[in-house]
Amino acid sequence: AAGRNRYAIFGTHMDELVRARREMEQDLRIALQGSQQINVHYQPVYSAKDQVLKGVEALVRWRHPQKGSIPPDIFIPVAEETRLIEPLGELVLREACSAAVHWPDLTVAVNASAIELRNETYAMRVLSILHATGLDPKRLEIEITESALADNSGHCERNIASLRAIGIRFALDDFGTGFSSFGRLQSLDVERIKIDK
Repeated sequence: AAGRNRYAIFGTHMDELVRARREMEQDLRIALQGSQQINVHYQPVYSAKDQVLKGVEALVRWRHPQKGSIPPDIFIPVAEETRLIEPLGELVLREACSAAVHWPDLTVAVNASAIELRNETYAMRVLSILHATGLDPKRLEIEITESALADNSGHCERNIASLRAIGIRFALDDFGTGFSSFGRLQSLDVERIKIDK
C-alpha cells in the first residue's frame, strides 16, 4: 500500500489484525449458515414532493452472539474480500423480496456489490428469487455504485440490461465519492441518484 522499493517489519500489531480478520471471516461464514445472526432491517423512503411513503431500503445487520452488533462498514469489506458477499447479498435479496410481497404499495431497494454484478449468473439468481417470492420486478430497485459500472468484462452491463428489460429499476448509491462527476451522470442509466453526505 505504501508503494514499491520499501520494506516493512511485520509487527505483533499486524499479526493481531490478520488474526482478527481471519476470525471475522470464520464467524461470518457461520452466521451465513442460518444461525439467525444476519437480519434485514428496513429504512423508509419518502417522496420529498408529497411526503408520502414510497418504499423501503433493505439494510443488512449482523448481531454476533458474543461481540454484539457489528457495523456493516466493518463486515461488508470482509465479505467482499472473501467472496462471502454473494451468499450475503442473496440472503438479503430473498428476505427483502419475501417481505415486500406483503407491502403491495411499496418498492424495495436492495444493494448489490460490484462483485455480485460481475458474476455472469447474477441476473438469473435475481430472477429466480423474484419467481420464488412472487414479487413483481417493477417493485424492486437495485442500488449500485459507480465501481460496478467500471467493469471491463461487460458482465455488469449485461446483468443490468437483462434486469432492466423485465422492469427492475436501478439507483446509483454514494454519488459524490470516488470518481463520480456530473458529466459521468449523462452516461449512466439509472432512475435514482443517492447523494453521499
